[in-house]
Amino acid sequence: MSASNELSKRTRVLVKDLIFQEQYKLTDKQTDLMSYISNALTWALNINGFMPLTNKKFAQDLPQMGTSSLEANLRELKNMELIEVEMIKVPQWNNATVRGIRVTAKGVEYNNHFINADEKKVIQVLQEQIELDRLKIQELEAKLKSPSKSPENSNPPKIKELKEIEKSKEEEKETITVQKPLDIEKIKDELKAEIVPEITQVIQQTLLSLQKSEEKKEEIKEEEESKNKEIKKEEFNEEEFNREELDELARVKEVEIRKENGSKYKGLSFSDFIEDVTRDFAITSAPICNYVNNGEWLKGAMFSINSYKKLSITNSVGDNYQIKDPNDIHKFWLWLYKNQHRIGDVINYSAKPSIQTLNIRYRGTILKVKYNGHDRLFKFKEVVDVGSNLVKVEIVEQKNNQIATLLFEGSRKTGDTYEADSLIFKHLV
Repeated sequence: MSASNELSKRTRVLVKDLIFQEQYKLTDKQTDLMSYISNALTWALNINGFMPLTNKKFAQDLPQMGTSSLEANLRELKNMELIEVEMIKVPQWNNATVRGIRVTAKGVEYNNHFINADEKKVIQVLQEQIELDRLKIQELEAKLKSPSKSPENSNPPKIKELKEIEKSKEEEKETITVQKPLDIEKIKDELKAEIVPEITQVIQQTLLSLQKSEEKKEEIKEEEESKNKEIKKEEFNEEEFNREELDELARVKEVEIRKENGSKYKGLSFSDFIEDVTRDFAITSAPICNYVNNGEWLKGAMFSINSYKKLSITNSVGDNYQIKDPNDIHKFWLWLYKNQHRIGDVINYSAKPSIQTLNIRYRGTILKVKYNGHDRLFKFKEVVDVGSNLVKVEIVEQKNNQIATLLFEGSRKTGDTYEADSLIFKHLV
């Protein structure tokens, strides 16, 4: 998918409700997140009141907010009872289990609307300003035609002063008589040349701005409609967009970044690590991970922290129970401590995977395989299509770079993609 298509799907407007932010003492990022979730009510799927909002969608629309910051802010909004969070199944996405978010009664008070200027009122104010300027011009013309008397002349002057005033009046009268017609015309021309065009220009600019505003509204509306069409197309036309492969690629890239940069629990002791992960995931009720490949559990097993802050497991049919065996608990935490990049990573295994999905999912992984009675390490190479809906799994021995084929149950060299997924998972180191 091209960058322009990705950009067109992004939410373009976030409205900041300052009163709401002040009322709940939200940070700017928490306010942005609340605005985005409120905005999502207009376009996201509704699954029993919950909206499926994935980390991929958040990263696409809010790239400035990292994964750890997103999780922390979601927890804060949940603690303030502005949203509710729980895992939901999405029928439109092949019953994939994802995080669902619901806006609570307190959260819906967020004002996610913005107000445009009243166009008629703007024009009316400008017209009133023109009328006031016109009256000022008329008043100035009237003053020039009949000059007003000075307040000093209202009091009886002395004889000497009176003569001087009379003389001054005569001189002033002569000056006005000579210059009066020229001054009026000049002033009228100057005022008309300066004020009227300026006001006219302001009106024209305002009308142009309002026209552009309308065009912008239509553009935003078209973008929203296009975005909704793209979302529906992506949801229901999986053959064209190959949604499964795109989602898997995004998930693997996110895991690789975490593996390279280290998780937020990096550097903690084993006991502190268990304590912090337990605390964080007890708050969100989100799954910690699945696909725990230490030989003890099936790949469909989903691990989480229950309301008693104890490690629990949900099997592939949806049954949930608390793990009580201390050895099993220790094995899980030891595996997670060594594979911290898998924290928060949930792999969609419900659908039969494609060849491309398997090649994305297991690229760069190491497998332990018995060969001539000895355990040897191999690097996953690729899943190869051999026809008739069958595939083979090619691996490369680390010591001599020799290519080999991983055998299915019954010493078969081929199997379907679902069998290949289980086979590779079984041998992961």
